[in-house]
Amino acid sequence: MSKDNFKKRFQKRILLEAAALALRMEESDELDAEYKAQFTKDFQNELRFLASKEEHSEGVDVEDPSGTAEKESIVIHPIIKQMFREIAKKTHPDIFADKYEEEFKKANIAQENNDWVTLLIIANDLNLELPTFTDDVSELVGKDMDQKRENLDNREDGLAWAWASSSDSSEDRRIAARRIMQIDEEEFQAFLKTLGLVC
Repeated sequence: MSKDNFKKRFQKRILLEAAALALRMEESDELDAEYKAQFTKDFQNELRFLASKEEHSEGVDVEDPSGTAEKESIVIHPIIKQMFREIAKKTHPDIFADKYEEEFKKANIAQENNDWVTLLIIANDLNLELPTFTDDVSELVGKDMDQKRENLDNREDGLAWAWASSSDSSEDRRIAARRIMQIDEEEFQAFLKTLGLVC
């Protein structure tokens, strides 16, 4: 097999892996919203309890509500910039109005975050010529895919997912979930009494 054929096959394999990962991410986003909504509904009292504890604790770190905290500076890879420029030529709202607005927004966010997977998928969907996958680019794309897989695995191992994907909603399981949430059972029961939810 010639070196060019090998590189083309390798690039095709990377694109297929990226496409499969993008589908998994899309499905996970939909399920995550559903599972978190269910968890929030089922554990509304526990979440109210945790919120009340935060209100009364001193020295708790709170995110900067003004948004003025410094953001970590990300150096955008030149090939990412190049891919974004090519995508922008085919999707920019100033040229195409609303037709490709969603793709342009996704590409812009992907560029700002060095999101190789999303940019490759968008570029491929638009039939753009993809960059040559040099060894360093291949390594960066691989790292991006690995990070996305790890993020998905961590999300899917979370409490909301475990709760929503099980049919057991027994009180013992709720107590176990509260332990994971680091809720002291006695304090929680006292909180429920103050709300008049338990006798």
